[in-house]
Amino acid sequence: MREEMRGLAQRIVASHEARATGLGSIRQDVLAHREHTRRDVQKLEATRLRGARTLHGHLARGRAALSRNEGRRKSGVRRWLTDFASTRTQQAAQVRARLAESRAGLEEATAKSRSEAQTSLQGLASTRRVIARRLREELARGSAALEKAEGERRAAVRAGLEEVASQRRRVAERQRENLAAGRTELASAVRERTAEIHAWLGQVTSGIKAAARRLQETLSREKAGLAQADAQRRSETLTWMGEFTADRLAAGQEWRQMATALRERRAAVIVPEAPAPMPPREEAVVAAAPAPPVEEALEEVDEEEVRAEAGELTPEIAALRDRVFAFLADRPDGVRLVQIERQFGLNRLVSSRVVRSLINEGKSKKQDLLYFAT
Repeated sequence: MREEMRGLAQRIVASHEARATGLGSIRQDVLAHREHTRRDVQKLEATRLRGARTLHGHLARGRAALSRNEGRRKSGVRRWLTDFASTRTQQAAQVRARLAESRAGLEEATAKSRSEAQTSLQGLASTRRVIARRLREELARGSAALEKAEGERRAAVRAGLEEVASQRRRVAERQRENLAAGRTELASAVRERTAEIHAWLGQVTSGIKAAARRLQETLSREKAGLAQADAQRRSETLTWMGEFTADRLAAGQEWRQMATALRERRAAVIVPEAPAPMPPREEAVVAAAPAPPVEEALEEVDEEEVRAEAGELTPEIAALRDRVFAFLADRPDGVRLVQIERQFGLNRLVSSRVVRSLINEGKSKKQDLLYFAT
């Protein structure tokens, strides 16, 4: 259950991180789109500025060309007037020279000269008027052409600026629409992700609650089972303790009988058949006191009696030594004397003689109540 809860928590964290990564990528896309739009607007502004500079250059060059043409026309008119005045001066000088040379014939030719002079003057005046009219017409046409060209250039510049402004407005409108759509999509995505997260958290919460309920039910069942098993163990323990107490009393009786037999044998006294004697007063006091554990009581072997009997090795004991030594070697944690007796079906006297023989040969040692192979 803990592994399931840990895995569920890990999946929750991984899903949260994945959603956070998705939102981060969406933000990055929006920022990249904004940066791209900003660069487009900058490019359009740079294009507009270049077009304006180009138009201003064209206008400046047109004005310079018109100024040069006007200067050339004015200088031509001045030269023509200068030439005309020079010619007139020369003619007047010639006339005066002829008049001076022929004063005598002036009176005769005065009328003729005057008429010729008047005719010449009239021709000159007429020619001057024609030239002046032509100059005025050319100047009027040049001014009209200049004004027309200026108007056309201004109209072209105005149309170009209006086109640039229109393009800029269209681009700005598209950018606003794209930004609005991006914001709408982002808000929709955020709402959807939020709804999914809330739904998923609800499922996770319900799953955790269900798991908690199942865990509580399992704990209740385990507690009930443990209580039942504890009651059963207590009953078995009480039964075992009763049996153990009975076995301990029987073992104490056997131990006392064995001790009596050993003392009688050592004293070479023949004991007539009689009912089992009552235990001495001291033994009765010991029996009345709280008895030690049965295994410790059974394993409190009279060392002097065992050493006295160790020298009497029968073939049966010699054969048992190897088996008991192998039994001890297979159990490095130590073995009690009672375990040896139960394993090989021996009584206390024979088992004590076997282990004492092994200890004397250095094949075994005793620590507290346990025997070890060496």
